[in-house]
Amino acid sequence: MSSRIIKHKLKCIEYTHFVWLILFSTSQRQEKSPNHYTFDSMTSFVKSSDQSIQLAYKTMGSGDEVMLLFHGFGHVKEELEFVIYHLSTHFRVILIDLPGHGESEWNENLRSNRPISKQEWKEMIERITRNENVKRFHLVGYSLGGRMALVTAEVLSKRISSLTLFSPDGLYKSPWYRFGNDWAVGRKVLKFALKQAKNSVSIVNYAAKWKLLPKDKAKFVTYQLEDHRRLAMIFQVWNALRMCWPNLDKIFSNAPFHTTIVFGKKDPIILPRYGDRLKKFSQSSIRILIAPLGHRTLKSEGIDFLSNQGYWPPSSSEPVERV
Repeated sequence: MSSRIIKHKLKCIEYTHFVWLILFSTSQRQEKSPNHYTFDSMTSFVKSSDQSIQLAYKTMGSGDEVMLLFHGFGHVKEELEFVIYHLSTHFRVILIDLPGHGESEWNENLRSNRPISKQEWKEMIERITRNENVKRFHLVGYSLGGRMALVTAEVLSKRISSLTLFSPDGLYKSPWYRFGNDWAVGRKVLKFALKQAKNSVSIVNYAAKWKLLPKDKAKFVTYQLEDHRRLAMIFQVWNALRMCWPNLDKIFSNAPFHTTIVFGKKDPIILPRYGDRLKKFSQSSIRILIAPLGHRTLKSEGIDFLSNQGYWPPSSSEPVERV
């Protein structure tokens, strides 16, 4: 086999794997709240000073301890209502729709495609906490929501009581992620690939035919690429939040709060070894646990796993041994 063919096949593998990871991360659905529970809480909204960003949120519970909860890529705040049933009555939970999800908005035209900065994100969270009369709060985030929880911990560190992350994005940038996120040419390639979904399907099928991609992954990617609304959402959210990447050194060098991170042992997206990047920080304030789950760790089984380890519900006065 010629080196040219081998090189072509390797590029095909990299491309299809890249697309598969993006699409897989948007397809994981969260469990719904039990049918015998009803919620009367109304959705509230905050907007940026230039009206280009709108965050929607919902408050549940009435306790003194406050938790800000961020969902994952492709989800909405209502999908995490079940979390309230894993908390004691002294908790109040604020569920937030990330930009481009649910009832939150990111107006590309008003912003001229300018992504959201960390300072703007800080101001939006401050507006929510001011509206709800919240001074300190626990942070909980899943997947993309984990990244935004990390950014929140970076810009509002003195107000954080604890940080709990489930399969969090934001710990490691793969070469493909860096290419598609940080480089202008990479963003153009990603946009082109998503817009040319039909051609991307052909590439995926070619990869499956040559056994460069497992048939189940190929079938999954092909199915997802046919959903044009999902593809549009992927690029919009990707672009809106590309500047909101956490500075781990700034967060954990002198973190005044405890951090608990749950990885899924069978997670193909956020690998447990990504937690190794935190080993250089104080091991007394960071706990890393590996649950026998896949990427979807923020569900009842994941919370029960944390509870059995003694780390749920979150508390600012927990023991700080590293597991």
